[in-house]
Amino acid sequence: MNWKNGIWKKNPKLYHKKHNKKWRSENKERNKNNHKKWDTTHRKQNNERAKKYREKHKKQIASYGKNYRKIHKNYFQQYEKKRKKLLHRINQRRYHGACRRIRKINAEGSHTIGEWELLKKQYNYTCPSCGRKEPNIKLSEDHIIPLSKGGSDNIENMQPLCKNCNCKKHTKIIKFQRKG
Repeated sequence: MNWKNGIWKKNPKLYHKKHNKKWRSENKERNKNNHKKWDTTHRKQNNERAKKYREKHKKQIASYGKNYRKIHKNYFQQYEKKRKKLLHRINQRRYHGACRRIRKINAEGSHTIGEWELLKKQYNYTCPSCGRKEPNIKLSEDHIIPLSKGGSDNIENMQPLCKNCNCKKHTKIIKFQRKG
């Protein structure tokens, strides 16, 4: 594969392909840095090219995803079970942390996770202040009359608000009306 035996004359594409492969294997770090530099300088072009490709091959990409999920069905089922268990544990920790804080300030009343879930369902899993829905947001428990102002922890004194609206409300006494 050198210049003398004439491979480059007979098949220059094959020669350059083999030569480039050899160069890349000998100069891995330099090749990696060149790729990084090229990617950063051509980011906009790459994004546009990828966007055009996705638009042109939308059905093909969707079918690939469906086929992949069919083939790896067991993996996705196990992943979903683990995710649900983890979410349940996280919600329990939040609930118990809130209960601990409420006990600490000696607030009256209490409510269960089931009552809270029912209240969210009654509000159609929507923040009554801004109108955004779960799962795009995480609804948090808001006390209509804040605990710091003598409010209870009963479900009647609760409303589901997104964290953003709950922070804006702060310690004001506001009862938002259900929409829908």
